[in-house]
Amino acid sequence: MKVIEKSIAENEKEITRREKGEGGVRRLPNNKYEVRFRSKGIDITKVCPTYDDAKKLAKELRNKVISKEISPCNAQLSDYMKEWLFLFKKPKVRPQTFDRLESTFNFQFCGSKLSRMQLRNVVLKDIQKHINDISLKYSYSTVKKTFQLLNACLEHAVNAGDLYRNPMKAAICPSEKNCSIKTKEIKVFSKDEESKFLENAIRVAENQMCIYRYGQAFVILFNTGIRSGEMIGLEWTQVDLEKGIIYIKKTDTSYKNRNINKKDTRKYIRELDDVKTDASNRKIELSDDAKEAFRKIKEYQTKEGLKTRFVLSTKTGRMVTHNNLQKVMNAIMKVSGIDAKNYSLHATRHTFATKMLRNGTDINIVRKILGHRDIKVTYDIYIHIDDEELKEALYKVYNN
Repeated sequence: MKVIEKSIAENEKEITRREKGEGGVRRLPNNKYEVRFRSKGIDITKVCPTYDDAKKLAKELRNKVISKEISPCNAQLSDYMKEWLFLFKKPKVRPQTFDRLESTFNFQFCGSKLSRMQLRNVVLKDIQKHINDISLKYSYSTVKKTFQLLNACLEHAVNAGDLYRNPMKAAICPSEKNCSIKTKEIKVFSKDEESKFLENAIRVAENQMCIYRYGQAFVILFNTGIRSGEMIGLEWTQVDLEKGIIYIKKTDTSYKNRNINKKDTRKYIRELDDVKTDASNRKIELSDDAKEAFRKIKEYQTKEGLKTRFVLSTKTGRMVTHNNLQKVMNAIMKVSGIDAKNYSLHATRHTFATKMLRNGTDINIVRKILGHRDIKVTYDIYIHIDDEELKEALYKVYNN
């Protein structure tokens, strides 16, 4: 017994002579051994059943630190990501973009097993398992956004010195076909549906005013392919009917109000903002039908004695809301015998683009008119149209 106690004492004495950065071992009252490792901001404590196990672990920890397998940051990944979002990401992006990032963080990450792990303990398989798990619940678009958010945060951690290497370097984002929620097929109006819809949209009452206040707007949407937010934010200064051109520079946006107080109780702030990319800042040539629609809208506003800078406006001259425009669209579809469940405002844009592509317009020209930054975006959207001939044509153009 004395020999054993002497051996333990010698071992403990040996540990006290270890150099800094090698880790310390101490015997606990329950005769187990605690390894305490401190080095370069790293502080790790582990309990081992025997002295030999503790000695082995101390050596392993030292080797992992030297090889940079252990990083100094022991923050929970969810806490680290939240701080990164608000401290580093929020000042850099648009408010509406931050709202989307925060939503991804809250609904596709928080509460997961991965979110509760310490940053330094996260490895490739933990991340891949999380990405694979959410691919069983969400669409490819949602999975991709989650993948990108995680990667951006971990890249920041590396750049900030909180992580030695990004464990996502070898991670893969599941393919679209392997996601449980399939990407919705693009819904477009048929030729007959578009014709019936526009016929009803521009109908006039006995006073020669349009029955549907925003009816002429749909002529513009179907003939230009602009986004509904761009239509809502369009000002008369951006319309040149002599040249037959409109200039798309602004868009209607809304984002969470993060400074609610007694004077400002709005949950969301709505305003005009610059379009988000250089490609979206564009000019579009108008068809004869589109030019006539603009003239009609101006005529109606003059009859009402309305002075407003907006092409579309309420009776008081204010900017129209997206919901109001969608309600008018639903009403027109109802009288046209079209199922409103099948189409959103964006369907007008898809219908415009599809017509151009079916007529053989070069996909790059379609990209420029739509305001897409990359031709791949145009291809990825319209390859989902339920039209085999168009799909085949797109595939040939894009892959040649």
